[in-house]
Amino acid sequence: MQVRGSNLFNRTIGENVSESGLCLVNSEFVAPLTPVMLEIEVLSKVLHPIGKVVWATPYARANRYRLGAEFIEIEPQEKKFLTDFVNMSR
Repeated sequence: MQVRGSNLFNRTIGENVSESGLCLVNSEFVAPLTPVMLEIEVLSKVLHPIGKVVWATPYARANRYRLGAEFIEIEPQEKKFLTDFVNMSR
């Protein structure tokens, strides 16, 4: 994950991926409405959607934050791949 306009990349853990977004566990707080550039490894493919943080909460008993990111730009073929992956995982 990279906050748009920043040179810093943060390695995060993704949880609860869907066709419209995902939850990230990050070591730093990122305010809602912040645009982020994502690299998401799904199976053998790396997806590159652009998202925005829609919520952020402290992670229980850890020095981390859970961030909800909504995809605002994603290539059509990447969206189809992600949709197929999510449907296959159900």
